[in-house]
This record gives sequence, structure tokens and C-alpha cells, in this order.
Amino acid sequence: MKSFASAPGKTILFGEHFILYGCPALSMAINLYSKVFAEKRQNSIIQIYSKNLNIIEKFNKNSSNNEALKSIKIAADEVLKLANQNLGLNLTIESEIPPAAGLGSSAATAVSTIASIAELLNLNITKDKIIELAFSPEKFIHGKPSGIDHTTSTLGGIIYYEPNLGFKKFNVMIDIQALIAYSGIPKATKEQIIKVKDYLEKNKERKNRILNEFNEIVSSAVEALKNKDLEMLGNLMNQNQKLLKEIKVSNPILDKIVETAVKNGALGAKITGAGGGGSIIALVTNENKEKVFKKLKEVSKEVYFIKIDFHGVKSGKLS
Repeated sequence: MKSFASAPGKTILFGEHFILYGCPALSMAINLYSKVFAEKRQNSIIQIYSKNLNIIEKFNKNSSNNEALKSIKIAADEVLKLANQNLGLNLTIESEIPPAAGLGSSAATAVSTIASIAELLNLNITKDKIIELAFSPEKFIHGKPSGIDHTTSTLGGIIYYEPNLGFKKFNVMIDIQALIAYSGIPKATKEQIIKVKDYLEKNKERKNRILNEFNEIVSSAVEALKNKDLEMLGNLMNQNQKLLKEIKVSNPILDKIVETAVKNGALGAKITGAGGGGSIIALVTNENKEKVFKKLKEVSKEVYFIKIDFHGVKSGKLS
């Protein structure tokens, strides 16, 4: 008997970096997925095979393996601990989400791993429990994650996050069409966090104004989503991008991709994720999406049409 689970990637609509300074954020689950298949083994080894990375790792209690897939082992251990079981597993990962692109690849894989193993063991766990268990593998990768990546992947839809209040899923059904353009430069989150910190410390007077401007942008974005005002949402993305550029997380390559999107009709465009590399998101319409896609292909490594995934993680069994 095999089980499977599928979890969506995510894009940050508003909030990268500023979330670390007490500001709110808006994220969106997208229709690029990480799938994990699980089955029991006859021994206690956990074998993890990533088709995309073409890597196979075998873990047991005494092994000191390559750490490429260790976060997945941590996710598996969380479920086995919950089930109070010590058994071997074969885990196979198939992901549509490019790694190190700012699209929540690691979070989606952690979430689908947990859901797939829970399905295999008939644990019937809630989405809230999946979010709780996925924090450990995300902490291993990111150090001090906000939790927005794996929460968005688990719940689906649009997520509003405020540091002191936690996460809330929007109950609005809105048809957001967007393009993700991957620069081909792997994101370097820690480097960008340090760069932003240095900039804000050297510009203390401007710091408060930047954070206030950003808070106003997010507040307006919440209203735009409620009113399904995509033009306003795009305009706010452009304003957000100006702030990201000011705090030095953009570069000439990302600037060119963003400018290409806006110049060719996108309602708005901005970096999504840590910056310095990774991806940008461009808000498009039915009328202009083909044109913007074609132009972005000329200046990006990969371009993806995306829409909102409203469902989050799903799981089931294969006979």
C-alpha cells in the first residue's frame, strides 16, 4: 500500500523582509506542487528519493548522511514520533516547484511528506497539526522561520500574517492570474536579511518611514483583495517593489525582469521572496498574459503561469 500527498508552493504578495520588523504580510498558495509518495519498508531505514535532484539518501539512527534531504527525514521523524512507531519508509519526492526560487519548495515538500506519512499510518491529523509538525523541518532549513511558507502550503488560498496575532486565511474567492519569472540566480536569504539590517541601521530616520509606508501598503492591499480590485493590487505591488529596491534586495537582473513585466502591461510586479536572486511575481489579465509571458521569457530563466490554489495540502492512498 502506498500513500501520497500534494502541497502547493507559495508566493509572497506583500511582506518579505518587513515581516522581520513587526510588519504584516500577505502570501498566496500557487498551483505548483510538491508531491510525496510513501510506503513501508521491511527494515527501519528511511530511504528518500528526490526525482528532481536525482538524489537517494538512506537514513538510520546511527547514520551521518549528506544533509541534502535531512529536512525531509526530520519531517518523517515528526510523524513517526506522533504515531509512536519506529518503522522504515520509502519516500519519493516529485516537485514542480523550482528550489531556491523563493516559492516555498522546502515548505511544500515538508508539508506533503508529513501528510503522506500520516495518510499511510491512518493518523487522520488536522491541517493545524500538519502546520505544527512542519515547523521543525523548516526551522532546520531557515533557522527562525515565521511559519508563513508552510502555513500557506497547508491551508491554501491567501494568508494574512501579523507577528503578534498569527495567521488568518482570507475567505474571499478572487481570480488572481499571475506570472512567476525565475531569474536563474538562487536566492540567498541570510545574505539579504543581513543586507537589509545594515541598510536600516545606517538609515534610522528613513527606517520608520519605510515601515510605516509598508504598513499602509499592506492595509490597502487587504482592502483591494476584499473588493477584488486587481488594478489597485497591482499598483500596490509596484509601490512595494520600490521599497524593496530601496532596501537593496533587488539587482539589475531582477530590476530588468520587473520593468519588462510592467512595460508590457502587467498590472504590477515585484520581487517575491528574499531577493538578490529568486523570482518576481507579475499580476496579469486574460488580455495581456500571453504578451507578458513572451516578453518575460526573453529576460528570465523560467516563467510560470500561476493561479491561486484554494485547497492546500491533499492526501490519499494508492492501491
